[in-house]
Amino acid sequence: MHATCPKREGTWLRFIPHRTRHSPIAIDLGGHSVKLLQLGPDRCSITAAAAMPVAPEATLTPSNYLDWLEDVLPGFITDSGATGRRVKVALPSAWTTAQQLQLDAEESAIASEVAPMHLPPMDEQPMTRVLQVGPAAMQEGQGEHTEFICLAFPRRHVFRLVELFHRHHYEVLDLQTQFSASVAPFLHRQSCPSEQSDSPTPEATLFVDLGSGGVLASITNGMNLVQARRIATGERNPDINEDDRLDMIIDELGMALRHDASHFPDRRVERIVFIGGGAHSDHACRQIVERLHLPGQRGDPLAALGRPIDPDSPLKQDAGPRPGWSAAAGLVSIPMNKEGTRDAA
Repeated sequence: MHATCPKREGTWLRFIPHRTRHSPIAIDLGGHSVKLLQLGPDRCSITAAAAMPVAPEATLTPSNYLDWLEDVLPGFITDSGATGRRVKVALPSAWTTAQQLQLDAEESAIASEVAPMHLPPMDEQPMTRVLQVGPAAMQEGQGEHTEFICLAFPRRHVFRLVELFHRHHYEVLDLQTQFSASVAPFLHRQSCPSEQSDSPTPEATLFVDLGSGGVLASITNGMNLVQARRIATGERNPDINEDDRLDMIIDELGMALRHDASHFPDRRVERIVFIGGGAHSDHACRQIVERLHLPGQRGDPLAALGRPIDPDSPLKQDAGPRPGWSAAAGLVSIPMNKEGTRDAA
């Protein structure tokens, strides 16, 4: 076991990889499908890619999802053709609670300990990761405050997931949220000779992840995540028609932009990048762009990578942009630190 148990809220699992010639295997645990991606030694070409749909019963609870993974994940990895025993994993988005917080100077000094107290009630004991955004815009006389993002996950299920991989002799190098993983391929561009990516990400970008179980809105300022929102109006919800669903999404995105403008008055969000499987919907993307009055584009997280020639690959060369692969592509693009480790984020 390479994971060390956290001693308090805000302290995370730490993973220590061994040196090996195999690139890590990226596994995106999505709500609609599980995706696998592995790069070659040059880190510019895809050598293994696979996807499988999530069984309907697995989406009911985290325990159901983990039971299903226990049955199918080992065979899925083996059949994918991926090599090596090291994995990097994106947690299911439904496991993540994201909360923007403004803390005073005294609380800011111990933000990792204080932030979990501001979370909404949760069914499970949470693990937390606290990211500092910067000075908060407050009304005169309220004193100095700092804004943070608190990301929380069910501790019991995260540990069970890590144990599942260890039981099948896989070493977990990194755990990431869908928020962090899905924006990473646009922030950490691969330096590959064949790269034909679009222009570099502007200073401030709104990433809209149109997933099957809900919508994730992430705003980045340069290389930093400064806002994270989960909009729980999934495409599978039978009680909401498409127009009403879009209205709810656009209202939430508008609030995210207004919050960002109050926090960063000297710059504005410059564009929207659509990711996730729902990014293929021209109607949804067009409505969001027109009503938020911002230019937008469908993200291509694999633009810098050489795709497989195999016509049976889910990422064959002529398949066009694959915004639904953003989290998997992000996992392989996030650099490890000098010690060869990553903290879950």
